[in-house]
Amino acid sequence: MIAAAAENGCAGVLFDTFDKSAGGLFAHLSPGELANLVAECRERDPSLLVAVAGGLTLADVPQATAIRPDVIAIRTAACVRGDRAGIVTSGAVARFRDAIRAPA
Repeated sequence: MIAAAAENGCAGVLFDTFDKSAGGLFAHLSPGELANLVAECRERDPSLLVAVAGGLTLADVPQATAIRPDVIAIRTAACVRGDRAGIVTSGAVARFRDAIRAPA
């Protein structure tokens, strides 16, 4: 996938989960595995944007930021009562923003 993205002029690569009921991103990839994938993206094409998503929670932010993606994407965690079809709340988004900006 990474090679195809780099060779075909894609703007970026998204590491996400397909089935949220099977767990979040870190249930499927260890931080080390994900860091290796991000490094491979950077090596193949330094201009590729790298985004991580997939059931991320506030508890996942330190692991996600340590990997240094360009984008950390959330949806369910930003919504009222964790309902992915619900309304996005500014408070939830602010908590993630603050956690992402917090010193390591």
